[in-house]
Amino acid sequence: MMKPTTWRPKHCRFGFTLIELLVVISIIAILLAILLTALGGVREVAQSTKCLSNLRSIGLSITTYGIDNKQIILPSELHRGGTWIDTWSTMMINAGMLNAPQTGGMADFADGDHIFRCPSGLPAGNEFIRPVDRFDGYGAMATPNRSNNDHHQPYWIGNWYGANGYHNFAPTPSPFPFKRVNFNNANFERLDRVRQPSSAFAIYDGWYYHNDGGSWPRITFAEQHNARHLGQTRANMVHFDGHASSLVSDELAEMSHDDPRLRAME
Repeated sequence: MMKPTTWRPKHCRFGFTLIELLVVISIIAILLAILLTALGGVREVAQSTKCLSNLRSIGLSITTYGIDNKQIILPSELHRGGTWIDTWSTMMINAGMLNAPQTGGMADFADGDHIFRCPSGLPAGNEFIRPVDRFDGYGAMATPNRSNNDHHQPYWIGNWYGANGYHNFAPTPSPFPFKRVNFNNANFERLDRVRQPSSAFAIYDGWYYHNDGGSWPRITFAEQHNARHLGQTRANMVHFDGHASSLVSDELAEMSHDDPRLRAME
């Protein structure tokens, strides 16, 4: 008996044409691009959130240090006889309040997460090269902070955050909260002189110090803060009341030198 043949349409075919394959590949590529963009946005938000957490912890430690030490605001740098002894960050480490990997050289930064490392910063040291604007990579790098006091071996840490203060030895009282202090004179600034702590800038995403003269003179905040979050549109900072903010970088760049958020002291 003859087996029945299977009927097929005259123009039946299997598989895809080249054009159909290209269309499918294009759709997949578009979907992947959308997915990667969304994941990148989530990652940026997570990094900014982690940075804000770091800054809140630093702000709390600055306040706690002041309460424990007669309202003293940590100096941006502590010197004795022209010798750099400590930085504001290493003073908190030495007091057992915060921690960071310690290295033996200015350019030797340890890997790993720590409180002074912004997750959106660049993994390198800026070697004290001044950034020219808020998008400059030198502002996104770590500034070397030194500890060279009499109680331990000298060490360095990398610090991705800057302080609202002087680089030079400033008068007392000064308009900016952080400043270089000579250990022998002990002319520290005080927390109870900060006006409007909820808006006064303390520590921010950026390079070293906001300055009034000294080795790196400044006119505005445009070069000092670093726009390293959310597509280079925002910079994070902690205020003297302890809350941390993510602020629009364009608006920060237009701040005048006399803005009370920078010129924060009574």
